[in-house]
Amino acid sequence: LPCTKTLVVDDSGVSLRSVTKALEAIRLSCVGVANPVEALQLLATNPFDLVMLDVDMPQLTGPEVCKKLRSLPLHAKTPVIFLTSLNRFDVRMSTAQSGGDDFVTKPFMPSELAVKALTHIFRRHMDAAHG
Repeated sequence: LPCTKTLVVDDSGVSLRSVTKALEAIRLSCVGVANPVEALQLLATNPFDLVMLDVDMPQLTGPEVCKKLRSLPLHAKTPVIFLTSLNRFDVRMSTAQSGGDDFVTKPFMPSELAVKALTHIFRRHMDAAHG
């Protein structure tokens, strides 16, 4: 995966580090930010191959960030995987309705995170290659 860039957005420093570490272990380049507003500024001007979004953040929730990033030409089809400790139906619904592609419950296993990340990145590259 040449130059695969992942944006990780999580207001918890511990969670941000553990997600970044799990993805860097499989050689994905990560940019980690704690502030969802800052994340949207990065998304507006930078291409990313994958976005990992915490659901519950101050200022903007993960689903709000996802809705906004879907309106950006660069990220209309970028895979978005949500991360949350809130394993409730309404939370899953809101992530799906906002345009999210997948969902990982915290605490997560690094291997599960890695498999989901790679699956979505490969799928996106295959879709792009086939028009």
